[in-house]
Parts: sequence; structure tokens; C-alpha cells
Amino acid sequence: MQCFKLVKKKISIDLTNKNPQYVVIPFTLKNRPSTNKLWDCMGQVVMKASGEWVRLDVEVDGKGWTKTVYMCAYIKPTCFSIYIYNLRDNTSSMCDHTYSRAVAIASFSNNLTVWANKRGMPTDSAKANMTNALVNMCSWDIRPYSSVEGASFENVI
Repeated sequence: MQCFKLVKKKISIDLTNKNPQYVVIPFTLKNRPSTNKLWDCMGQVVMKASGEWVRLDVEVDGKGWTKTVYMCAYIKPTCFSIYIYNLRDNTSSMCDHTYSRAVAIASFSNNLTVWANKRGMPTDSAKANMTNALVNMCSWDIRPYSSVEGASFENVI
């Protein structure tokens, strides 16, 4: 069996290829290792062997004990955080990871709709102030007005 550190690096590099040898399969409700909600965010790493996908297990202790390889599948593409687990292990590191990913993703979703839902709609004076500030930014910095429109700009705001 391969060393886990080498396997982690190999999987991360391979998943960025056009035809990867490894794939991350998210769990369905039927095939989760436990009822822990963490499995909503983790997927099982499988590899191509003899023309079919098989679960990737690695030896980690040199004594012949193998553990299954899982990867964070919280966002697409996956974040390449790779973990090993079997039923004797604790899942706290995976839980900590998925919690921190959820917090990070929630902080990135501050678009205008989320802002408006959390804080109420902006007042007319706030809208006027923002419009004036953007016009001044474009004119003073000689920026095209197209730089302050579109979905990506709304996401920044």
C-alpha cells in the first residue's frame, strides 16, 4: 500500500487533469458511514481499477490496517482537503473542516439579495450616496462605467 502523504498529493494533482484517475463520489443517504451530518459535505475517493471505479483504501500505520480516503466535496470543484477514516476513528478533524468551510462559504455569499434580506432594503438616501460615490470613483479614476455594473460587481458590493 502507498504512503498516505504521497496518496494525498497524487490525488490532488490528478483531480486537476482532464481525465483523472480518481473521482470524488458524494454520499447518498443510503451509503453513508454513519448518520453524522458531516457526510453531507464529504465524498468518497474512488479510483479506476480494471475498468471500474473502486473505493480507495490506504495503509497508514505500516501494520496492514487500511483506512478509506475521503475528500471535502462541500463546493465544486472540491477543495482538495483529503482525510482518512474507518469506523474506529474520530471524525472531529473532518467536522472542524466542514464547519470552517461552511462559515467561509457563507461569508462569500454577501450579494445584494443576502444583504437586503439581512438588513432590510437600503433607503433612498443610501442609494443616492452610493450612486454619487460610484460616479465619482469612475470619473476621478478615469474608469469605465461598465466597471460598476454586472453580477460580479453586485457580489463585491
